[in-house]
Amino acid sequence: TRDSSPRSRCHVHTPTHTLFTMGIDDHDTFTGLTQLQAAAADGNVAKVVELLDAGADANIQANGENSGKTAAMIAASNGSTEILKAMGRGPSLLDLKDADGGTAAMTAAVHKHSSVLDFLIEKKVNLNSQDSDGWTALMYAVTVGGADAVAKLVAAGVDQAAVNADGDTAMDLAKANAKRHNLIQILDPKEPLPTLVE
Repeated sequence: TRDSSPRSRCHVHTPTHTLFTMGIDDHDTFTGLTQLQAAAADGNVAKVVELLDAGADANIQANGENSGKTAAMIAASNGSTEILKAMGRGPSLLDLKDADGGTAAMTAAVHKHSSVLDFLIEKKVNLNSQDSDGWTALMYAVTVGGADAVAKLVAAGVDQAAVNADGDTAMDLAKANAKRHNLIQILDPKEPLPTLVE
C-alpha cells in the first residue's frame, strides 16, 4: 500500500542559508567604505571611537568613489576635526597616505579646512610628505589660493624648497598665476612681487 499522506508526496528541502555579516574591516559593497570610513564620513565620533577600540584598521583604503582614501583623509576632506581628534592616538594614523600618496594634511589644505590643518600641525604630522606627483600640502594650499593654510604651513616650518614632478616649488606655483601673487609675500616676505605686463 502506498502512503498517500501529504508528507510522503511532498518532499520539501529546506535550503540552508548562510548569512554573511560584514566584518569590522570589510568594505561595504555599495559605498566601498569600511565601517570606520563610513563613521568618519558621517562625522560620528562615538562610532569612530567604538570601532577603533574594537580593533578597526585605520590603514585600510576605501574602494569606489573614495578609492584609496583612509578614514583620516575622509574626515579631513569633510573638515571633521572632532573625528581626527578621536583618531589622533598619535601622528601615525594621521600620516597615512592614500593610493596616490595623498595625506590628510594635503586634503585639509586643498579644501581650506583651517581647524583640521591646525589640529594636524599640533599633532606634528609630516607636513612635507609628497604625493605621487611630488605635490605637498603647501603646494595644494598655494594652488587653491588658501592664504590662511599657506601661512599656517609656513609658520609650521614646511620645506618650501620641495619640488614636484614638474620641477615647481610652491613659490613657482604662486608666481605662475596672478590670482596667487598675494601668497608670494606669505611664502617669503623678502620676495618681490612679479611685474605684471599688460
